[in-house]
Amino acid sequence: RRSSARRGAGAHRLLGGGLRLLARMAAAGQAADSPPGEDEEVVIEELDANGETARTTVAGEPGVEAGEEGKEDDDQPSDGEPDTAVARVEKEKRNMTAAQKIERAGEWKTVGNECFKQGELFKAADAYYHAIMYCRELTSKIYTPTSEHKEEHRQAAIELCESAFSNLALVQFKHASNLPVDHAERQKILEEAAKSCSEALKLNAKNVKALFRRAQARFRLTDGEKNEEAQKLLGEAKADLMAVIAEDAQNRDARAELKSVQERLKTLRREALANEKKNFAFGSTLSALMAKEQDAQNR
Repeated sequence: RRSSARRGAGAHRLLGGGLRLLARMAAAGQAADSPPGEDEEVVIEELDANGETARTTVAGEPGVEAGEEGKEDDDQPSDGEPDTAVARVEKEKRNMTAAQKIERAGEWKTVGNECFKQGELFKAADAYYHAIMYCRELTSKIYTPTSEHKEEHRQAAIELCESAFSNLALVQFKHASNLPVDHAERQKILEEAAKSCSEALKLNAKNVKALFRRAQARFRLTDGEKNEEAQKLLGEAKADLMAVIAEDAQNRDARAELKSVQERLKTLRREALANEKKNFAFGSTLSALMAKEQDAQNR
């Protein structure tokens, strides 16, 4: 029972942070990019609960009958709280089997994909969060509340969560990329995109799309960082891209991104070295002057 409580708390943080991220994206102003091709996957990751709260909705929620949208249960949090959606999902899950949870998660992922193709980034992100809410607990080997939770269910849940996390990351990255470099929310959303990729990679360390998208997010994050931190981010991006190329040697996008990362890294290293030399020269000159002053006083 304690394990279930901890998982529930984690789910609250996941969706609460997700809805708050949607609020930040909305405040930043949505500028939907062109949808991906038919074979392109859409993504998600674990988000923290920082940020401002706002209510978000998704049209045509799976499992909700026509005319029931907008209805609130008496025991749910008040409107305007991200926990409202969490409470609704958790209440429905109580009487669902593992197979039903997986089915509902798949329905939400489909909604997310369709919304993304239509350029509705906020609705797509909300749908991916819901997909994860329904099946994430099933990815754990220790989650065995009933005999109905079998290995086949765990594997299906892993695939769904991996895909949903990866797709959310794409939504986050596309939105952040459309914001001005100096926009206050751009860095936060890029950080969340990188985290979403990391969640997908926890489930499959060789997910090429998640590796590539995390590298892209970390590369763009260097725009708002000082030299030392930017070099760290670029080093991490380089490692991700090398991993992509190791899995897919013909990946032109990864090779092009890697070239850009390496060029930026060389530039920052040259700048850091120049500053070190400048500081060293200044320090040496200052030491020499102080020595001369001391010598003059002694005389």
